[in-house]
Amino acid sequence: MPCVSLESLVPHDFAPGREVALPGRGKTFVRELSGPSGARTLILLHGWTATAGINWYDSMPELARHFRVVAMDIRGHGRGLQSSRPFTLEACADDAVALMKVLKIESAMVAGYSMGGPIAQLMARRHPGKVDGLVLCATAARFPDTVPVALPLDLAGKGLGLIQKLTGRQMLPLAAKGLYRRIPFADELGRSDLHVLAQGGPALARFNAVHWAGELRVPAACVLTSRDHLVPLRRQRELASLAGAQVFPVKGGHLAAGTKAKEFTSTLVRAALDVNRQIDDEGRRRSERRGVA
Repeated sequence: MPCVSLESLVPHDFAPGREVALPGRGKTFVRELSGPSGARTLILLHGWTATAGINWYDSMPELARHFRVVAMDIRGHGRGLQSSRPFTLEACADDAVALMKVLKIESAMVAGYSMGGPIAQLMARRHPGKVDGLVLCATAARFPDTVPVALPLDLAGKGLGLIQKLTGRQMLPLAAKGLYRRIPFADELGRSDLHVLAQGGPALARFNAVHWAGELRVPAACVLTSRDHLVPLRRQRELASLAGAQVFPVKGGHLAAGTKAKEFTSTLVRAALDVNRQIDDEGRRRSERRGVA
């Protein structure tokens, strides 16, 4: 993975956020921008070890020109839902749908970055009718069958688990603030649950949607990070092919949302608008068929 200067990741102000209680599940943290009146909702799902604020800080204001934007901290990440149960991507997908119910969002587009991609796919599979379309960024339908992908994910999770065992969870805020002391989002990183993060890598390494990603039947677009050493381009293209998705390449690595923020954001907006157009086109075709009938 390319070296990233800390200064290149310094964000502007985060979108406003608040705690939201999910009945029977716990509390999560959500950042939201209202967007134009009547705009379609776009739910943003961040990557492993990130938060909504970190992953989407540059993208949210631009996306909000066109959509109501809702970005949640995934369980165990930042101020996301806390649970004593083992971390699973399926539970994360169910959390997002529970949030939709609380916010009275009947259905929405969903954009997922890296780990957020599998969660978005699982939302569409487990909750048909809740996901109008998908925007899948720097992600894949499967991660585990190549050493360059599976090994870093598995080792990173085990490494975090070892740190957890040796130091305890309370050390994570101190470690984050020490490593990122010059960056405004130190508090974001410091709030994450190290025990949960340790389970995220193995969960990703186990994920495999190859046999069902083509059955999701929703409009989709894939933002491809063409210089990605963590999720190889061939895996991203495989997902695009399975999902029947339009592709929107970005000349950047796996952290392109931060290191190539301007290019990534403009590409993400184009991809989201393309999916939005596909959804509207399908809606018109269904209306026309009902009219003929």
